[in-house]
Amino acid sequence: MNCVSTNGGIKNNSSDSAGGMPIRLYALDLLRMAAALSVFFYHTTFIGVLIKNWPQNLMIDASYYGDFGVDLFFVISGYVITMSSENKTASNFIRSRFIRIYPAFIACSIITLLFDIALPLTDASERITTWAMSLTLFPPVIGGTFLSSVYWTLSVEITFYIMVAFLILTKIWGPKRREFVILWLLIALINTYAINIGVTKNIISAIFQTDFAGHFVAGIILYDIKTRKKIDLLDAIALAICWALITTQVIRHNIYISDINMIGNFSVSKYKLIFVAPIIITLVWLAANIKYVPSRKGIVIKIGLMSYPFYLLSSDFSFFICVIFERNWLGLWTYKDTVTHDIRLGIALFGSLLLSFLVVRYLEPILRSRLAAMLYPAVLQPLQTLSDSIILLSGRIATTTGQHTVLLQSQTPPAALVLHS
Repeated sequence: MNCVSTNGGIKNNSSDSAGGMPIRLYALDLLRMAAALSVFFYHTTFIGVLIKNWPQNLMIDASYYGDFGVDLFFVISGYVITMSSENKTASNFIRSRFIRIYPAFIACSIITLLFDIALPLTDASERITTWAMSLTLFPPVIGGTFLSSVYWTLSVEITFYIMVAFLILTKIWGPKRREFVILWLLIALINTYAINIGVTKNIISAIFQTDFAGHFVAGIILYDIKTRKKIDLLDAIALAICWALITTQVIRHNIYISDINMIGNFSVSKYKLIFVAPIIITLVWLAANIKYVPSRKGIVIKIGLMSYPFYLLSSDFSFFICVIFERNWLGLWTYKDTVTHDIRLGIALFGSLLLSFLVVRYLEPILRSRLAAMLYPAVLQPLQTLSDSIILLSGRIATTTGQHTVLLQSQTPPAALVLHS
């Protein structure tokens, strides 16, 4: 059975020929951390410089491409979620995703909140309110904003999970998944290129996440190609559409960078951006197919687990480390010149890694067990009951329909049989 284990490790459905045990995709664990690190350097040595949070001497032009770590995350998610959904009911799928995502999110958001309100010149009550709204994972729906600029990706992920759960519940995800992803791509194409900005476009985008459909579908198709062990023309056409949709998002990001650039000396050719999507897709394919078994498996698994809290924490923690000297936090103003921005960047990097380790090692397991105990009877058990009831009802309908068909056939007059022969 394909699964993402309760601690978040990635396992493949294929078996080791020697022992019949599931093969863990260690390379995907490392690729996730590489994506998280790339986003960190994008925030600190590129976008942070453009908006003047960090000094211009820290500017690294190559860090511009670090933001595409988010695109890489979404393609990996398409692959891993398809893999982890195999042989699961909708309620089991939602439960596994909730346990994987929410405990670490709560831990990281509390840490971020504490750093926020510790800074001088910060409105603590406003930050606490924003944090509380962020716990919904969809704060814009209730008129709020995200506590951190990186949390918006969680809304995209959760919407994808809900879609998959619905498709599992309606028995579309397994036998008709391929037809659905083609339909999803067509909806994304129409919404991206044919529908003008407006209410309709926004509703379709919110329900089907059309801005990132190409990312998720690319991962889904890669998984299906691997399990079928072949690629056909439809797969190739779908991946080409994914390429176009991802490239559109990448170019939009480039326009965004041009709009917020406060130092005015950076630009990237659109022709270079055409190659971002195929590189990302190729990286995921290679990582999913490399039978890499490290000598220190536990370390690699831990690195993969740390990638999620590192992503959630590193942007805000790096900002905190950058400004505590400027705002004279705990009298650190006197060390402003001694602790240079290069040193602060190093502190931000290793501090984020340390915090991520502590979340994975201590905070997340505690929160996971307590949240599961609290929410199972209140939310997850009713969801399980609803899912089971729908499955039972659909089975009865199918049985009744089959019996009715047999009855009609048994009542067919001989004359009709002659006419149809």
